[in-house]
Amino acid sequence: MKRNFFLTLFFFSTTVMFAQLRADFGVKGGMNISGLALSSGGKLVGLTYNVRSGFHIGGYASIRIKKFAVQPELVYSAQGQNFTTPFYSNLNSKLNYLNVPIMLKYYLLKGLSLQAGPQFGLLLGAKGDLIQVNNGGNIGQTLMNQDLKPYLNDIDLSVGMGIGIDLPAGINLTMRYNLGITDNNKNSISNAVFPNGRQPSFSTAKTQNQVFQFSLGYRLHKIGK
Repeated sequence: MKRNFFLTLFFFSTTVMFAQLRADFGVKGGMNISGLALSSGGKLVGLTYNVRSGFHIGGYASIRIKKFAVQPELVYSAQGQNFTTPFYSNLNSKLNYLNVPIMLKYYLLKGLSLQAGPQFGLLLGAKGDLIQVNNGGNIGQTLMNQDLKPYLNDIDLSVGMGIGIDLPAGINLTMRYNLGITDNNKNSISNAVFPNGRQPSFSTAKTQNQVFQFSLGYRLHKIGK
């Protein structure tokens, strides 16, 4: 009899939970405003660092019960930074990632949510401009559009936080800030040796991604209420 009671209670609780569950599946894309947070030690003297504009595109699945939801995503993200030297402008470091954010969402109102969670990134490719630096630390010639992957770690770990709103017709808007917590620079050590003195813009500085994202999403399919 006791066993039947607990089985009934379990069945009832599970039925109620699934009755309140809602799952959304969709696509998203938008604009990135990115930069590289560099430690003060190791930056190249004479460079001016600027943000870089890019884009992101991907898909998401959102599973919601009442005011809480978890939203894993798969997103291609073009990020990096722009920079100038005393002799050249419009230089850049372009980093392309496949990111997997897992956002925990809390709904303040019917469609308005706060969100935060980890993001795991895989560096797909990196191109940019290398600076010739002589033994005296003077900046010289710049080599354009070089492969930067040998200077960077492949795995990036970030923390994302932001706000989103679900609108009618399956449309949603999100504003998010992703802050890197891992050092992506393979050469962030004082005795790093660069072949022929050719250094990336981040040189030997501790290097972390930072990205503002503005996203437009569209729900393709919904399960539940």
